[in-house]
Amino acid sequence: MKDKIKLIYILGAGHSGSTLLDHLLSSHEQIESGGELYKYLPYVSDTLGVRPYDNRFCGCGDHINGCTYWAKVKALIQEEYGTFEIDLDNGEDTSFGAHNRSVIKAMLKTSGKSVFCDSSKGFLRLKNLEESKQFDILVIHLVRDGRAVGYSHQKKGRGFLKTVYRWQKILRRHQEGLAATFDDSRIVRIRYEDLVENPTKYLTDILNRIGLNYTPSLLNFRAGEHHILSGNRMRWSDNQEIRKDVSYLTNISLFNWGAANLLAGKSLQEQGYSLTRK
Repeated sequence: MKDKIKLIYILGAGHSGSTLLDHLLSSHEQIESGGELYKYLPYVSDTLGVRPYDNRFCGCGDHINGCTYWAKVKALIQEEYGTFEIDLDNGEDTSFGAHNRSVIKAMLKTSGKSVFCDSSKGFLRLKNLEESKQFDILVIHLVRDGRAVGYSHQKKGRGFLKTVYRWQKILRRHQEGLAATFDDSRIVRIRYEDLVENPTKYLTDILNRIGLNYTPSLLNFRAGEHHILSGNRMRWSDNQEIRKDVSYLTNISLFNWGAANLLAGKSLQEQGYSLTRK
């Protein structure tokens, strides 16, 4: 068996702060990230047509076809497979592990770094990566108040209660999957609210788990380039501030607040969230 690649995998529901955590971690001189790497093929392919051309921008701000970083990565994949259009998302494909290893190795070689961060968030992908035996994985289980997640979706015109219900289901699925697949020594559990209040503490813990040291420069995450795919639009913002967004506490209607507590109260309390508007 080839040497396993050290991989940090961010697991969680959408709108839980994974893009911020991804930026913080990939600001380390030894950590590279591809963002939501499972979307690699729709981003790089000009023939599949599954992702609009004007919605394929790298985290550095350049279009994927104009990014010199991704040009180098694609050239390395092309050299190995005769094409850079390989699928990293089909866990039933026998080449799943090899394909993911090849792209991640190409990104590490291009960046000169040694540890990779994947913020794809889904558990099935995590399970498939683990079963491929290509990676030494540390899981970051990132959780945010389900009502805050619901409010974030609501602002985009999506159903608040539907999102809260789905948040609870995802949380349960992730908890059960982790318990069945990973021992606690390979899991770091973090609440988004705690991360933004004390990023130094949680970044230090994560880095120590993989044999790296924390440096204050990580908080200056806008200083370097990030070539991540997909994620929150904050990846193109100039805002350096790390702060807790609690606008949901006052902006959710009384009805939705009560209904959310009825739907997901047990899960909220298990994660340390109050049912009152504190």
